[in-house]
Amino acid sequence: VRETQTNNQLNYAIRGQTVDAFSGSSTAVVPYVNEVPFVTGGTASFFDLESIQVVKGPQGTLFGRNTTGGAVLSTTARPKNELGGNIKAGYGNYDAFNVEGAINLPLVEDKVLFRGAFRFAQRDGYIRNVYTGKVFGGGDNSRLGALNTAAFRGSLLLKPAPGIENLMVFQYERSKGNNSGSQIYSVNKCGDVGA
Repeated sequence: VRETQTNNQLNYAIRGQTVDAFSGSSTAVVPYVNEVPFVTGGTASFFDLESIQVVKGPQGTLFGRNTTGGAVLSTTARPKNELGGNIKAGYGNYDAFNVEGAINLPLVEDKVLFRGAFRFAQRDGYIRNVYTGKVFGGGDNSRLGALNTAAFRGSLLLKPAPGIENLMVFQYERSKGNNSGSQIYSVNKCGDVGA
């Protein structure tokens, strides 16, 4: 798993099959959320999950999409017939703060079940930007690598009769911040031989 155009976007590689974000080609390893292709997946999407499966190799016949490298199948947690919830938080360097949680509400006993989940992540930039000119949108890019994401998910499970059920999932995600940028890690002057 690696970041692509920004630190809020992920790209997968399986057995060397991947795609460069600037190539214009569709990705070789497609992430799926609840069996739906999620090509522009952000980092905030991976919370309150029930399972993750990694399937390697061409998957076009199974999923109906040009998936030459493989697929990453994520399944969100389903509503349960019990009242409960969870929350977790973390803090790190550069004022990194993460909090996520979920609540499970049986609205009608074993008939109408609801689950709400959320995730917030924020971190200050960790690379000092030496460019001091104006930036697009008037944002402050004095520190690169800033992260500011929020995601909310609501799942409603209806069971009107035995053997019949309908699961509806709504998700909202917002990703802000700025890209981490490139850093020079070695310089060879003209005539120098690399070590």
